[in-house]
Amino acid sequence: MNYSSEESRLAEQVRRSRRRIGDKFNRTIIQDGKVRRARGEIYVDGEWVPKEFVERVSRRLTRSTLVGFVEFHLAVLVALGLLKLFWFGFEWLLLPLP
Repeated sequence: MNYSSEESRLAEQVRRSRRRIGDKFNRTIIQDGKVRRARGEIYVDGEWVPKEFVERVSRRLTRSTLVGFVEFHLAVLVALGLLKLFWFGFEWLLLPLP
């Protein structure tokens, strides 16, 4: 494809501005992290948390992970029970007698 020099210049300007915006965003994120660490905050699972609350947040995250684990396994057991019940119903109602 042959682009005119004006289109090429415009495309280059867009690339430069995107790069500049990305660089500024990265610098802002890095600077924010430095400031928060200097204030004694710690980044835990997507949130900045003061040091005194880290243990409590960690316990809650562990507890919520455990609850999710138990819920998943209970759902699997219930599904297996329902499948077994459906199988017995199918066997009793629809299969011919021996």
